[in-house]
Amino acid sequence: MNRTTTYLFILILIFSFPFLINAEEYKTAYVSDILILTVRKGPARNYEVFRTIESGDQLLIIEEKDSFSKIQLKNGDIGWVQAQYLTFDTPNHIIIKQLNKKLEKLRIKNDQLLEEIKSSNKKYDQKQTNLLQEIKGLELILSKSVLERNDYKNKFLSIDKQYNELLEKSKNVVLINKENIKIKQTNKEFLEKLEILELKNKTLLKVGMIKWFLSGAGVIFLGWIIGRTVSYRSSRRTGLLG
Repeated sequence: MNRTTTYLFILILIFSFPFLINAEEYKTAYVSDILILTVRKGPARNYEVFRTIESGDQLLIIEEKDSFSKIQLKNGDIGWVQAQYLTFDTPNHIIIKQLNKKLEKLRIKNDQLLEEIKSSNKKYDQKQTNLLQEIKGLELILSKSVLERNDYKNKFLSIDKQYNELLEKSKNVVLINKENIKIKQTNKEFLEKLEILELKNKTLLKVGMIKWFLSGAGVIFLGWIIGRTVSYRSSRRTGLLG
């Protein structure tokens, strides 16, 4: 391996070293509420400052020595800073930024909700209008139903009256039927009596005819006898005179 390759390998290791540090093994801290914090190459004030960081910058604490802490920045830079200017609590201005972001999200969500409410109100107004129209339609149907019910009620009362009248008439019909049955029975008895009377009349007629015949025959016979007697007497007188 030549010298150039060796130098190149060493440089790669140097620049790759910050990325080889496992962030999960170290504490996350923030620069406290100061304006600018110097990052030095060693744990003392006499070490060179190679960069600065501002309040609220997030970093990892790798090591602590005396009043200094060894840190790693997000870009991978490693250096030493005074530990008294570091805090594990989230700085106020970061909290404010986070709250502002949440507030902005809430505003956006609120605007969306307002739009949804407006849209819902429009839909509600439309539904309410449709509902009112349906209610009016139902009121018309109900009024018609009430009129029809009253009409049916009047018809029912009329039919009930007719039914009661027919019921009374039917009672009379039953009485009439009973009377008819009695009349039929009486007529039957009259017919039977009439037949008996007719038989009696026929018998009496026959007897009368016989009596009439006998009386007529008696008159004729009596006349004949009288005639014979008169004739005999006349002839006798004539004989005596002769």
